[in-house]
Amino acid sequence: MTITHPVADQILLKLFLGWLCIILPTSAAAMFARLSDTALIEQADIIFQGEYLGPQTLKFNVANADKLDFEKYVGVLRIETLYQGKPTAQDIYISLPAPGLPVSSETMQPIKGQTGIWLLTFADSDSDIYFFNHPQQFISTDKGLELLSKFNLAP
Repeated sequence: MTITHPVADQILLKLFLGWLCIILPTSAAAMFARLSDTALIEQADIIFQGEYLGPQTLKFNVANADKLDFEKYVGVLRIETLYQGKPTAQDIYISLPAPGLPVSSETMQPIKGQTGIWLLTFADSDSDIYFFNHPQQFISTDKGLELLSKFNLAP
C-alpha cells in the first residue's frame, strides 16, 4: 500500500516543472560543428584583421529591368590588415537579419567595436557582402595570428 501526501506531490510537481523550464530552452540552442583549421582557412574567401563598426541599411539600384531596387540590412566591417582575398573597398559587409524579424539561435550577431581576425565566405561577390554564420569565423587577434602563421598567411 502506497500512501501519498498531497503537499509532497505538489512540491515534486513544481520541482519537475521548474526543471523542465530550465532544461528545455537550453537544449534548443544552436549547435555548430567544429571546423578544422584547414577547413576554416580553405572555406574563407577573405581573411583580415578588422573591426565591426555596426549595422547599416544598403540601398541597391538595379539597372536591369527585370530586377527591382532593394534594401539589404548589413553589418559594416573595417579592414585593417588583409591576409587573403580581394575586397573592392576598405569596408566590407556581412549579411544580417533585418531588424524586427525573428532571429534564430544560429544567427551570429557581432558586437560593435569587436576587433580581431575575420574569416568570411561570400554571400554576394559583386557587392562585397559576406556571410558571418559560424562562431569560428571570428577569432581574437592573438589566436587568429597564431592560426594564420601556421598557414604562412601572417608575418
